[in-house]
Amino acid sequence: MFCLDLDALDALPDDLGTFDAIIFGDVLEHLRDPARLLRTLRGALTEDGVIVCSIPNVKHWTVVMPLLVHDRWEYQDAGLLDRTHVHFFTLEEIDLMLRECGFAPQHVGVNDHSPLPAELMPLVDLVAAFGADRDEAAARLGAYQYLVVAGRA
Repeated sequence: MFCLDLDALDALPDDLGTFDAIIFGDVLEHLRDPARLLRTLRGALTEDGVIVCSIPNVKHWTVVMPLLVHDRWEYQDAGLLDRTHVHFFTLEEIDLMLRECGFAPQHVGVNDHSPLPAELMPLVDLVAAFGADRDEAAARLGAYQYLVVAGRA
């Protein structure tokens, strides 16, 4: 086990070799520059190695509704608006960051901690009226956290 400052990490110790998988379980949102860490650790993966990430979704309805309705963005001790979160991600932002760092998503799963309630479907209708895909909008508003597996691009 190593205790490392992931915000300052330039490389892993040489004697560690390469890894089949590197897991970022609720880690990337706490870093000042998560893309920098991903680029740094990409070289520590075997050729067919993967990264496994769990990343909170800031587009979840429990964040969006208080912002839209009450003009509130309240940090908390835990959860999506954890006080220690430095970065906030939507699925598109996760995808963009991974691709810019030389990764290609292989699997995207969802942790539906608080699925979209039926009474919020008018919000989905509204975003669909502005051109969003209705089913995709409902799915993304209901996704509490994304679970992503990505390999080298």
